[in-house]
Amino acid sequence: MNNALLISLIGGGMIFIGLILLWLMMALLVRLTNGKSLSRADESASGEADLPESESSTSRKAAAAAVAAALALQKVSTINASSSKTAGPSLWLSLGRSRQIEASNALLRKKKGTL
Repeated sequence: MNNALLISLIGGGMIFIGLILLWLMMALLVRLTNGKSLSRADESASGEADLPESESSTSRKAAAAAVAAALALQKVSTINASSSKTAGPSLWLSLGRSRQIEASNALLRKKKGTL
């Protein structure tokens, strides 16, 4: 029994040490790569200012069209979801329920037959 407790304590300690080492490595990687991500963000922010006005307006129009399409698709999907709720249970659900009822009826018939 003492060996099992000792093995459990050693294993638990190793897990916590591994988690702490993983956390330290992640913190180190964030600190090392933090400067690079900031410089990339600065480049992308200043990159739009360097573009000609026509390209900037084109990208804004494309973004607006994408948002409009996403909103339209969202409305279509909610309409379809609400119409399927009012139509009743699906064929798959009805089939599953009928199988359950048939199975329970079969069990009742077997029990009545043995009495």
